[in-house]
Amino acid sequence: MSHTKRSIIALFLLGAFSGQVTAAKAQCPESAYKFWKSFRQTVLRGDKQKVADYVHFPFEIRGALDSSERRKMNREEFVTKFTKLTTTDPGLSAEPSTMINLVQSTPRLAPGSCSQAGDEFRVGAWGFELNPQGWHFVRAYLEH
Repeated sequence: MSHTKRSIIALFLLGAFSGQVTAAKAQCPESAYKFWKSFRQTVLRGDKQKVADYVHFPFEIRGALDSSERRKMNREEFVTKFTKLTTTDPGLSAEPSTMINLVQSTPRLAPGSCSQAGDEFRVGAWGFELNPQGWHFVRAYLEH
């Protein structure tokens, strides 16, 4: 992928991800910080089955553009595709990176990561939501 295309995608994703949060920045509830700490440690250990325990299924995959196809995956598909989720570029800068690098460098959620309602947060290309059963990894954005 060309540097120009990567830069355009990075700027689009940054705008898309920050749009919701910028409009309504809020301090995350303590439960979100606890979830992230535990989830992050599991991701860094690389245990795909344990990571899947943090996921709400069907898990949603979205493309970089709003017009991109949205796909749903079950647990088995998620485990199979998890490595791709960790190697995708989070789109936060013009320089290529990976979600695993972002997870490694994000020991704590940044202030303002959560929605105003405190029931949603994002880290790079990954989205998390709070439901009655607790916090879950619910979606990822991937370049197709």
